[in-house]
Amino acid sequence: MTSFSDIIAVGDNVMADLLKFFPLFQNTNTAVVKALLTPWLPYRLQWDDLMQKCDLIKEFDNGYRLMHHVTKKKFPLSARDSYEGDRIFMAARSIQTAGPTPTSDVVRTYQHLGGYRICSTGENSVDFTMYFQCDLNVKVPSFVQKLIDRAKPKFMCDKVKALRKALTTFKVDPAHIEKM
Repeated sequence: MTSFSDIIAVGDNVMADLLKFFPLFQNTNTAVVKALLTPWLPYRLQWDDLMQKCDLIKEFDNGYRLMHHVTKKKFPLSARDSYEGDRIFMAARSIQTAGPTPTSDVVRTYQHLGGYRICSTGENSVDFTMYFQCDLNVKVPSFVQKLIDRAKPKFMCDKVKALRKALTTFKVDPAHIEKM
Protein backbone atom coordinates (compact mmCIF):
# COMPACT_ATOMS: atom_id res chain seq x y z
CA MET A 1 0.00 0.00 0.00
CA THR A 2 1.22 3.49 -0.88
CA SER A 3 -0.09 6.63 0.78
CA PHE A 4 0.22 10.19 -0.49
CA SER A 5 -1.31 12.41 2.19
CA ASP A 6 -4.98 11.33 2.26
CA ILE A 7 -4.77 9.46 -1.07
CA ILE A 8 -4.33 5.75 -0.44
CA ALA A 9 -3.30 3.33 -3.20
CA VAL A 10 -3.87 -0.37 -2.67
CA GLY A 11 -2.51 -2.93 -5.15
CA ASP A 12 -3.93 -6.43 -5.50
CA ASN A 13 -1.80 -8.49 -7.86
CA VAL A 14 -4.33 -10.52 -9.84
CA MET A 15 -3.66 -10.61 -13.63
CA ALA A 16 -2.31 -7.11 -13.29
CA ASP A 17 -2.31 -4.90 -10.20
CA LEU A 18 -5.73 -3.56 -9.33
CA LEU A 19 -4.99 -0.12 -7.93
CA LYS A 20 -7.65 1.57 -5.81
CA PHE A 21 -7.49 5.16 -4.58
CA PHE A 22 -9.72 6.57 -1.83
CA PRO A 23 -9.56 10.38 -1.52
CA LEU A 24 -12.35 12.49 -0.05
CA PHE A 25 -13.16 15.65 -2.02
CA GLN A 26 -14.52 18.62 -0.05
CA ASN A 27 -16.56 21.59 -1.28
CA THR A 28 -17.95 19.83 -4.35
CA ASN A 29 -20.67 17.42 -5.41
CA THR A 30 -20.97 14.21 -7.40
CA ALA A 31 -22.22 15.91 -10.58
CA VAL A 32 -19.18 18.20 -10.80
CA VAL A 33 -16.73 15.33 -10.16
CA LYS A 34 -18.42 13.25 -12.85
CA ALA A 35 -18.34 16.12 -15.37
CA LEU A 36 -14.61 16.66 -14.81
CA LEU A 37 -13.92 12.92 -15.26
CA THR A 38 -16.11 12.34 -18.32
CA PRO A 39 -13.66 11.97 -21.22
CA TRP A 40 -15.99 13.28 -23.96
CA LEU A 41 -16.59 16.58 -22.15
CA PRO A 42 -14.01 19.36 -22.63
CA TYR A 43 -12.48 19.32 -19.11
CA ARG A 44 -10.54 16.06 -18.87
CA LEU A 45 -7.86 16.95 -21.43
CA GLN A 46 -7.30 20.23 -19.62
CA TRP A 47 -6.45 18.79 -16.19
CA ASP A 48 -5.37 15.16 -16.78
CA ASP A 49 -1.72 15.43 -17.86
CA LEU A 50 -1.56 11.70 -18.67
CA MET A 51 -4.36 11.83 -21.25
CA GLN A 52 -3.29 12.70 -24.78
CA LYS A 53 -6.72 12.19 -26.34
CA CYS A 54 -9.97 10.37 -25.79
CA ASP A 55 -12.22 10.15 -28.81
CA LEU A 56 -15.82 9.04 -28.83
CA ILE A 57 -15.81 6.55 -31.72
CA LYS A 58 -19.47 5.55 -31.57
CA GLU A 59 -22.45 5.98 -29.26
CA PHE A 60 -24.94 3.11 -29.36
CA ASP A 61 -28.69 3.24 -28.69
CA ASN A 62 -28.37 1.01 -25.61
CA GLY A 63 -26.20 3.51 -23.72
CA TYR A 64 -22.82 2.01 -24.59
CA ARG A 65 -20.02 4.16 -25.97
CA LEU A 66 -16.91 3.06 -27.83
CA MET A 67 -13.92 5.23 -26.87
CA HIS A 68 -10.34 5.41 -28.15
CA HIS A 69 -8.15 6.42 -25.21
CA VAL A 70 -4.49 7.45 -25.66
CA THR A 71 -2.10 8.28 -22.81
CA LYS A 72 1.04 10.36 -23.19
CA LYS A 73 4.54 9.03 -22.93
CA LYS A 74 5.73 9.45 -19.36
CA PHE A 75 8.97 7.82 -18.22
CA PRO A 76 9.38 4.89 -17.78
CA LEU A 77 6.36 4.18 -20.03
CA SER A 78 5.85 4.89 -23.71
CA ALA A 79 2.59 6.33 -25.04
CA ARG A 80 -0.28 3.81 -24.82
CA ASP A 81 -3.75 3.37 -26.23
CA SER A 82 -6.81 1.21 -25.66
CA TYR A 83 -10.36 0.98 -26.89
CA GLU A 84 -12.92 1.05 -24.10
CA GLY A 85 -16.65 0.76 -23.73
CA ASP A 86 -18.68 2.08 -20.82
CA ARG A 87 -22.20 1.65 -19.56
CA ILE A 88 -22.09 1.30 -15.79
CA PHE A 89 -21.54 4.62 -14.08
CA MET A 90 -18.00 5.66 -15.03
CA ALA A 91 -16.64 2.15 -15.54
CA ALA A 92 -14.83 0.85 -18.59
CA ARG A 93 -12.84 -2.07 -19.85
CA SER A 94 -10.96 -2.64 -23.07
CA ILE A 95 -12.50 -4.50 -25.96
CA GLN A 96 -11.11 -6.13 -29.05
CA THR A 97 -11.98 -4.07 -32.11
CA ALA A 98 -11.55 -4.34 -35.83
CA GLY A 99 -11.14 -0.58 -35.77
CA PRO A 100 -7.86 1.25 -36.14
CA THR A 101 -4.80 -0.92 -35.70
CA PRO A 102 -2.06 0.07 -33.26
CA THR A 103 0.41 2.61 -34.57
CA SER A 104 4.17 2.74 -34.08
CA ASP A 105 3.97 5.72 -31.69
CA VAL A 106 1.79 4.02 -29.05
CA VAL A 107 1.62 0.60 -27.36
CA ARG A 108 -1.82 -1.08 -27.26
CA THR A 109 -2.77 -1.96 -23.69
CA TYR A 110 -5.64 -3.92 -22.20
CA GLN A 111 -7.73 -2.28 -19.49
CA HIS A 112 -9.17 -5.09 -17.35
CA LEU A 113 -11.06 -2.59 -15.22
CA GLY A 114 -11.01 1.15 -15.01
CA GLY A 115 -13.49 3.44 -13.44
CA TYR A 116 -14.72 5.61 -10.67
CA ARG A 117 -17.12 5.32 -7.75
CA ILE A 118 -18.49 8.72 -6.81
CA CYS A 119 -20.74 9.02 -3.74
CA SER A 120 -22.04 12.01 -1.86
CA THR A 121 -21.14 11.98 1.83
CA GLY A 122 -22.83 15.26 2.64
CA GLU A 123 -23.93 18.51 1.09
CA ASN A 124 -20.44 19.50 -0.11
CA SER A 125 -18.41 16.31 0.21
CA VAL A 126 -17.71 13.44 -2.20
CA ASP A 127 -16.28 10.01 -1.41
CA PHE A 128 -14.31 9.03 -4.50
CA THR A 129 -12.73 5.71 -5.47
CA MET A 130 -10.64 5.24 -8.60
CA TYR A 131 -9.95 1.75 -9.96
CA PHE A 132 -7.17 0.93 -12.40
CA GLN A 133 -6.27 -2.57 -13.57
CA CYS A 134 -4.35 -2.66 -16.81
CA ASP A 135 -1.97 -4.91 -18.69
CA LEU A 136 0.48 -2.33 -20.02
CA ASN A 137 1.83 -4.78 -22.61
CA VAL A 138 5.45 -4.23 -21.58
CA LYS A 139 8.18 -6.53 -22.87
CA VAL A 140 11.23 -5.43 -20.88
CA PRO A 141 13.80 -6.88 -18.47
CA SER A 142 12.55 -7.47 -14.93
CA PHE A 143 14.44 -4.50 -13.42
CA VAL A 144 12.65 -2.15 -15.85
CA GLN A 145 9.32 -3.87 -15.08
CA LYS A 146 9.92 -3.12 -11.39
CA LEU A 147 10.42 0.58 -12.23
CA ILE A 148 7.16 0.56 -14.17
CA ASP A 149 5.30 -1.24 -11.37
CA ARG A 150 6.49 1.43 -8.92
CA ALA A 151 5.55 4.26 -11.30
CA LYS A 152 1.92 3.21 -11.90
CA PRO A 153 0.63 4.11 -8.41
CA LYS A 154 2.46 7.44 -8.52
CA PHE A 155 0.94 8.29 -11.92
CA MET A 156 -2.53 7.48 -10.61
CA CYS A 157 -1.95 9.50 -7.42
CA ASP A 158 -0.83 12.40 -9.60
CA LYS A 159 -4.09 12.04 -11.53
CA VAL A 160 -6.14 12.22 -8.32
CA LYS A 161 -4.17 15.29 -7.19
CA ALA A 162 -4.80 16.94 -10.58
CA LEU A 163 -8.52 16.17 -10.29
CA ARG A 164 -8.58 17.67 -6.79
CA LYS A 165 -6.95 20.85 -8.16
CA ALA A 166 -9.37 20.92 -11.13
CA LEU A 167 -12.29 20.79 -8.69
CA THR A 168 -11.15 24.13 -7.26
CA THR A 169 -10.10 25.84 -10.51
CA PHE A 170 -12.52 24.71 -13.25
CA LYS A 171 -15.99 26.09 -13.79
CA VAL A 172 -18.22 23.34 -15.18
CA ASP A 173 -20.82 24.45 -17.72
CA PRO A 174 -24.30 23.86 -16.24
CA ALA A 175 -25.23 22.00 -19.47
CA HIS A 176 -22.64 19.36 -18.49
CA ILE A 177 -24.07 18.79 -15.01
CA GLU A 178 -26.27 15.71 -14.72
CA LYS A 179 -28.78 15.54 -11.92
CA MET A 180 -27.63 12.77 -9.59
